[in-house]
Amino acid sequence: MSSSSVANTVDVSTYLPDEECEALVDGMRQAFHSHLNREPALRGLDLRVRLKRFDIRFGSARAMIDLEGSIDGTPISKTISHKRLVGVENAVGGAVGGAIGGMVAAAVRSAAQAAARGQGGAAELNGCLEECIADAMIFIDQTAGRGKSDRTKVWHFILRARWIAGLLVPCASFLAYKIISGDDFDMAGGIVMSVIEALSLFGTIHLFGLAFMPKSFFLDDPYGQKALARTGVKSILLMRLLAMACGSFISIMLVISLRGLLCI
Repeated sequence: MSSSSVANTVDVSTYLPDEECEALVDGMRQAFHSHLNREPALRGLDLRVRLKRFDIRFGSARAMIDLEGSIDGTPISKTISHKRLVGVENAVGGAVGGAIGGMVAAAVRSAAQAAARGQGGAAELNGCLEECIADAMIFIDQTAGRGKSDRTKVWHFILRARWIAGLLVPCASFLAYKIISGDDFDMAGGIVMSVIEALSLFGTIHLFGLAFMPKSFFLDDPYGQKALARTGVKSILLMRLLAMACGSFISIMLVISLRGLLCI
C-alpha cells in the first residue's frame, strides 16, 4: 500500500499494484489539495481516503472510494462508487441507470467515446474515478458547511429550469392545442408530440447550459468536474462542441415536434 497526505489533513491510499498506484494516488492528492485549499479554505479535517476499486469486470468499469475520519470533530464514514458499462452498451446503460439525466449525459459520452473503443474501457474507468472524487469533494463541502459557489448556483438553476420547462411548457401547449382543436382534437397524437417536446426542451436546456458554463466551473468546482466526468470527455473545448452539436440536433427535433403538434 502507498499513501500520500494532503495538507497534513487527508491521507490518500490504495492497494493497487505499485505501477498503477503512484500515479493514481498523486492525481487524487493533487485534486484534494487544490479543492480543500480554495477560498474559503477548509480546516479541522482528519480524513482517510482509500481507493478500494478501480477495475473492469464482466464488461463493467467501477471505481470505489471510502472516506473515513472527522470534519470539525464530526465523525464521518462514507463509501462512494460509480459504475459504467464498457463499449457500445455504455450509452444504453447511462440512459437506463440515470433516467432522463443519464440520457443527456450519455448522448455526449457515447459520441466522445466512439473513437476510443480501442482503449478497452479506460475512458469509462477514468470517468468513474473522476466522478467518485467529485462526489467526495461535494460530500466534504456539505459536511463542513462550505457554501456553494456562484457557478454552482447557476448550474443548479439550469438543472431546475430544464425540469420546469420540460414539464410546464409541453403541458401548456397540449392544453392550448386541445382548446384550439375543439372536436378535431387527437389525444394520442397530442400526447406523443408533447412527450417529444418535453424531452427536447429538457435536453436542449441541459446541453446548451453545459456548453456555456465558464471554464473555471469545470476546472475548480466539484459539480463542474462531475458534470464533465459524466460526458466522458477530457477536453472542455471538445465537450462544448459536442454539447452544442447534440443540443442543436435536439433543438431541431423540438421545432419538428412543435410544428407537428400544430398540424395534427
